[in-house]
Amino acid sequence: MLDGPGALRWEDCPEPTLDTPDQALVRPIAVATCDLDPAVLQGFFPLAGPYPFGHEGVAEVIAVGENVRTVSPGDTVVVPFQISCGACPPCLRGRTGSCTAQAFMSTYGLGPMGGLEWGGLWADLARIPHADAMLVPLPAGLDPSVVTTRTVPFEDSVAALLEAPMKLVAVR
Repeated sequence: MLDGPGALRWEDCPEPTLDTPDQALVRPIAVATCDLDPAVLQGFFPLAGPYPFGHEGVAEVIAVGENVRTVSPGDTVVVPFQISCGACPPCLRGRTGSCTAQAFMSTYGLGPMGGLEWGGLWADLARIPHADAMLVPLPAGLDPSVVTTRTVPFEDSVAALLEAPMKLVAVR
């Protein structure tokens, strides 16, 4: 839990459960830090605590709802920070931050700013809605810590040729 600037603590919480058939439960393996995290942790971006922290990372799929088709228990996946359905017009255009099926700015790990309270990825388990749209499977054998920490120098170029707009969230 993030209580305030520089005040992080571990807290036992009830484990999430699958509430709808399109959800998945994941066990976070490696959580990325983004440019917003240091500002939040240092109090420069005022978000009242306490709330669970951590909003993007790599996880192992633990359980899936009966309608989930793209991932299975045991898969390693990227969990993007924005919660989105993948089916509304904005999501289909790759504008997941404007998803009309979720509250504005629904994210993991940003408490009151994150729309609905989805918790954070600094946790033993996290519930993922719209699992088929949100979870991006990683190739077998890829080290999760490399996925969450790899940076590309500004002078380098990277081309990402992917098959769906949601997969772009996995490219940083």
